[in-house]
Amino acid sequence: ALFEFPQPLGDACFPIDTGLGPADSTPPPPPSTGSAICKPPSGNGICQKDSIACPGGAYVSGLCPGTAADIRCCPSVPAPSAPKTCKPPNGDGICQKDNIACPGGAYITGLCPSTAADIRCCPTTPPPAPAAPKTCKPPSGTGICQKDTIACPGGAYITGLCPGTAADIRCCPTAPPPSTAPKICKPPSGTGICQKDSISCPGGAYITGLCPGTAADIRCCPSPATCKPPSGNGICQKDSIACPGGAYVSGLCPGGDDVRCCPTKAAAPVGSCKMRRDRFGKRIVAC
Repeated sequence: ALFEFPQPLGDACFPIDTGLGPADSTPPPPPSTGSAICKPPSGNGICQKDSIACPGGAYVSGLCPGTAADIRCCPSVPAPSAPKTCKPPNGDGICQKDNIACPGGAYITGLCPSTAADIRCCPTTPPPAPAAPKTCKPPSGTGICQKDTIACPGGAYITGLCPGTAADIRCCPTAPPPSTAPKICKPPSGTGICQKDSISCPGGAYITGLCPGTAADIRCCPSPATCKPPSGNGICQKDSIACPGGAYVSGLCPGGDDVRCCPTKAAAPVGSCKMRRDRFGKRIVAC
């Protein structure tokens, strides 16, 4: 049998089913204009074309994923600048407003030039503790080397005991010198003084054991007993000691034969006494 093909339909065409569904005529979305938020190292930012001036300074790359290469992160505010430094007398410091607490103590004026009047230097560390004063050795006790314009609790300054210092740095004793008044002791009769037993004792023999806390050669010298010579007063002492009142008088003092009465005032020459009146008009004898 013969087959006959249908006649061509000319230019007519028919759609071919591809299984892909109707063609999508919606245009693709335009690229982002950079309104997304980004997070620079400090503060916040926005993603925008890097051809636009960035108020926060330099653009930061890599913080606007899924955008064109020229869309980068613009910080919204400039990064805070490092504080200006200053040089206080000790250590370092920063220039800042003086209404902020300063960890290093007091603010210092004049170390932050070209700034506002309330921007002053704040030391970043407290000043070091003052060094301990240099010590010195006065004749008695100890002392410290300091300016001799400062009152010295130990009395007078001593020169030459603070080598390697300024001329006005001298040795100040830390305590007053010990009293030179002799220590009193109590012999069996009367009183005495503690002194070196190499010194002649006017009261007679030294007595051991009455001067505690002293050297072995410091012993109690009894004070001489008083006596009554024919004129005035006197003291009992060894007659080997010079007597300021003249000649010794025997028989007026207890003790050995060499302890006699020494008048404390020379006897008035005979005939030198006169009758006169005192300030109350009473008649007296004056020698």
